[in-house]
Amino acid sequence: MQDAGLDPNAKSYACLISAYGRQKKMSDVAADAFFRMKRVGIKPTSDSYTALIHAYSVSGCHEKACTAFADMLNEGIEPSIETYTTLLDALRHAGDTPTSMTIWKMMIRKKVKGTRVTFNILLDGLAKKGQYMEARDVISEFGKLGFEPTVMTYNMLMNAYARGGQPSKLPQLLKEMSVRELKPDSITYMTMIHAYVRVRDFKRAFYYHKMMVKSGQVPDEKSYQKLRSKLDVKAALKNKKDKSAILGIINSKKGMLKVKKKGKKDEFWKNKKKRLRVHNIDGSGE
Repeated sequence: MQDAGLDPNAKSYACLISAYGRQKKMSDVAADAFFRMKRVGIKPTSDSYTALIHAYSVSGCHEKACTAFADMLNEGIEPSIETYTTLLDALRHAGDTPTSMTIWKMMIRKKVKGTRVTFNILLDGLAKKGQYMEARDVISEFGKLGFEPTVMTYNMLMNAYARGGQPSKLPQLLKEMSVRELKPDSITYMTMIHAYVRVRDFKRAFYYHKMMVKSGQVPDEKSYQKLRSKLDVKAALKNKKDKSAILGIINSKKGMLKVKKKGKKDEFWKNKKKRLRVHNIDGSGE
C-alpha cells in the first residue's frame, strides 16, 4: 500500500488487524499491527478495537480482550454493538458469565440495543453454566426490545435448566413452546433426553425419544454418539437393562443409525412384550 504511494489510515489498519485476527494463534501479530498504528499517530476507532478484541477471542485470550475493551473506554471511544457482541462471544467461550452479565448491564445502562445475535450469544453462555434464573432475566429484557423467543431460545433455556439441576422443569418449557406455537426440533428433544439420562431417569428419556420419533425429528449421528458416551458413564450396573434398552433404540432404525451387527434390528417401540421385558416402563419395577 505504501509502495503505491498510499498512506494507511484507521480503516485500512482495522482491515489488516481483522485479517490477522481471523486466524488462530495470530492475535500477537494482530496486536502488533494495532500498536504500530498507534505509534505512527493514527488514532484507533471502534472498528479497530473490535477487530483486536475479535483477534484475542479467536485465540482464546479473553482476558486480553477485556483489557482492550477497558483501554477503549479509557480513550473515550464508544463501543459499537459489534464491539459488545464480539466481547460477549469471547466471554461465552471462556465461560466467564459474571463478566458477561456486567457487560450486558452496561449495555442496558447506555441503552445500547442488542441484536438477535447478541441475545443468543449471551443466553448460550448462561445456559452452558446452568444459570437458568439469569437466562430468564435476559429473555425478559430482550423481550422488551421486541425479540420474541424462538425454538433456539427455548433449546438454550432448556439446556440452562438441565445443567442447573432442574430437569423437572423441562416439560413445562415444552408446554410454553406449544402455547407460543413453536414446534420442538431434534435439539429440543435431545436436550431433554440428555438431561434425563444425566440423572438416570431412563423412563422419561424413553418417553421423549418416542415423542421425537413420532414428530419426525431426526438427530444427527454425532448427537447419538454423545448420548452413547454419556450412557457409558451414567448407567450403573444395576441399570444395565435400562442402558441396554436405550442403546437398542440408538442402534435401531428409529435412531437412523446403521447397526454394525447383522440380524434383526431392535423394534423397541413396536414390540410391547419385549419392551416390558427389557424395562418396566410403567414404573412397577426397576
